Formats: sequence, C-alpha cells, structure tokens
Amino acid sequence: MRRESISQPEIGNDKERVSDANLALFGEFSGADAATSNDAQELIGRLPESPSDPFEAAKSVRRFLVSEGFVYSNHAFRLQDMMEKRQGNCLGLTLLIGAALESRGFKPDYEILLNPHDAVYERERRFFEELREGTHPYDEDFSFANPLLPSGQGDLFRFAPLEHPVIVVGDRRFEATSLDPEPQDEDWSPKAELVRRVGFREVASNVLVDRAKTMSTERGVDYASVKKTLERGLAEWPENREGWAFAHALAEGHFDDALAEQARRRYEEIGGDDARFHFTRYEMTGDESDLDAALAREPSYVAAFMAKRLKRVWDEREARFDFAVAANCLANSSETPLLSIFPAYAKTCADLFGEDALVELLEDLGAKERDPVYELSLWNATGDEEALKAIRREDWPKMPRNRLEFCLGAMGILPGIEDEIVKLEAEYGKSESFRAMVGRVDEPKAAE
Repeated sequence: MRRESISQPEIGNDKERVSDANLALFGEFSGADAATSNDAQELIGRLPESPSDPFEAAKSVRRFLVSEGFVYSNHAFRLQDMMEKRQGNCLGLTLLIGAALESRGFKPDYEILLNPHDAVYERERRFFEELREGTHPYDEDFSFANPLLPSGQGDLFRFAPLEHPVIVVGDRRFEATSLDPEPQDEDWSPKAELVRRVGFREVASNVLVDRAKTMSTERGVDYASVKKTLERGLAEWPENREGWAFAHALAEGHFDDALAEQARRRYEEIGGDDARFHFTRYEMTGDESDLDAALAREPSYVAAFMAKRLKRVWDEREARFDFAVAANCLANSSETPLLSIFPAYAKTCADLFGEDALVELLEDLGAKERDPVYELSLWNATGDEEALKAIRREDWPKMPRNRLEFCLGAMGILPGIEDEIVKLEAEYGKSESFRAMVGRVDEPKAAE
C-alpha cells in the first residue's frame, strides 16, 4: 500500500456553529442556486447538539441525515440533487457530513482510498477465482467445457479499482455511506492500494470533475463548457491523478491533441504503482508491460483481464472460457455493467458463441432493436448493413472521434456520410490525431 499525505489538522470540539464556508464551497462546485444553499444551511442548522468526541459527532450527523430521509444513491453527488432527492453517493455524503462537522467546530481530515480491500472486494476476488477455476457460485452447469454466458445484470461487485473518499476524525476513518439506522461497520478501515490524505477542497474538486463527466454524455452540451468545468476542477486540485485520466480520454475523443498530451504528461508525473495507474497508462500508450503490471497487482481487474486475454485469440476454447468469465463478472458489476463493453466486444462474442447468442445476451441486458448499442453491435459482429441503416441520425455517436469512426465504417452505406466527414474535417482537420484516423498524415518536411 502506498500512502501520500498532507498535514493533518487538529481535531476541534467546539459545539457551536462556527462556519458554513465548506458547505458554501460544496454548493459552489455543485453549481447550486441560492435557494439550495439556503436549504442546506437550514438543514445543518437543525443538527442536534454534537457530542464532544469527533467520531461520535460524525455518527450523530449521520443519524440525523437518516432521520431526515437520506438514503444512498450512486448518482447523487451535487448538493442540489442531494437536497431535492434526499440521496447521496460516497462523494456527496462525505462532503455533506464533513461540512456539517466543520460547521460545529470539528476539524476532520479526509482520505481518498484507491481500491479499498473491503468486504465487497474480498467477495468479488473469490467470485473471480472460482470462475477461473471453472465453477460458478450461482450456476452449477458452468465449467471450462461449458462456459455459459450470463442472463441479466446485477450490482453485487465492482471488478474495477475505484476511488473512495472517507472522513478521518482523529486516527479513525468514518464511512459516510452507511446510512442504515444502526450501521454495523462503525470503524471502517480496510487496506487499500493507495491512500491519499487530502483536505476538503481537494475532495470537493471531484464534484467539478464528475460534473464534467456527466456533461460530456449529455446532448446539447458543447465541449468548451465541459472542458471549462473540468479544468476548474483540476485547478482546484492539480494532483488529481484520475481527473487527469479523464481529461486525457475527453481530449482524445475531441481531437484536442494539446490537452491530451498535457494530461498524459501530468498523469505520469503524479505517478503510482497501483493497478489502475498501470492500466490507464497502458490505455494511453499501448505499453503491454503496464498491462502485465496491472494484472499482477489486481488479477480481477476485468477490463485489464479482457485486454490481455481477448485482444488476440490464439485458442478458441480458452477464449470462450475467458469471455464467459469476464461476462459473468461484469454482469454483477455496479461500476462496469456488461452492456458497457458493447459494441467493442460484439464481434468477439459473436465469433466465439455465435450471432444468436450475442443477440440473446444483448436483449437480456435490455438492448432492443433500433437502440444504437444493439444495432452497432450487430453491425460490428456481422457487417449487416440493415443494422447500420436502423440507427437514426440523432443516435449517431456524439463524441467526435467515435462519430468519425462510425462515419468511416458507414461510407457507401448511409446517405450523407461523406458530407458528415467533410464537416468533421472542417472542425478538426488540423489535429494530428484526426488526420491519422482518416489517413491524411502530413509527410515530414525535408531538411533544408
């Protein structure tokens, strides 16, 4: 385990309300309006008198939120969403409880754990290992000779090394997301691959980064707005390694070569020796030694497992088994659901299990005819032009790189494709990465 730290403030025990500065910062980074900020201040103002012990005070705040109807939700991290829906995820609840503690004079610190080795982690490792041994905990017919594909989506596990923020009071970690009336795991302190000691502002900067991630998937939101929000988040915490990873992916998707190079360089400068660092650097550079390093540190990192085992198929029986192992893991992942690997792995699935099996799996996962993922998967797997024609123009990929890839594949099949490529070239034609995709790389200038 690698640990990074900044200075830890002393814990205070003043029970009087001291400052709502961090609550205001949370609202500012969330883009919340004045009414939301007032509601949040009013909520915090109704907190009961705090115990003098900081850990007990944190428990008291959590009990109060439970009494106010707050529940865990993986998607609620902005203050306005939390106040409206009475929900919160690990980021939002950590910030809200932390701000409440600081408003009463306590001075908690914060940590960001990468890949916490908690009970979920231990169970998913066992699940993965049992599958690799040819046994399925929930299906006795699964074996190496009979590698069955899953039939639906669950959310028991993660199968990816995630970041998780926690509050630190004294020398104890406080888990903000345990919103049961009487949580069992009061002193939550698992090991992790990487622990970073940070302050409230650094944690809160992730609200800006996550807002940018959400904005990047919404139609009608321009790249400049997404980039501005992301860059502000990175300015608030320049050492946000995974923020730079997202910046790299975003920039590559928009042919922003300068930002992509800056993000790659910053990611490597911040560095690490954990599975996520090595796999992300592999995705940036294609260096297979990083892929091997990621799997050496985290064998059940399914995205890395698939990149290693299924990028090239040497033995069809082993590939069928490996694909079934990965599919059954992702069919139980809350963070990387199985449908998210399509259409990228559609051809692999169809080649190994047949087109009918691919269609059945997609339908089991909720994809239907005329859905872009469904039709693109059939197109990638079979080359069926009718599947491509079934995709409505408004459902063509939004990200410029994905849109260009789609258009290059659809040339001569769909009307208007050549005009769309011309439009993309007019906007992105000066980008080296764009020109490389369309095969128009400039020849190097001859020496004078």
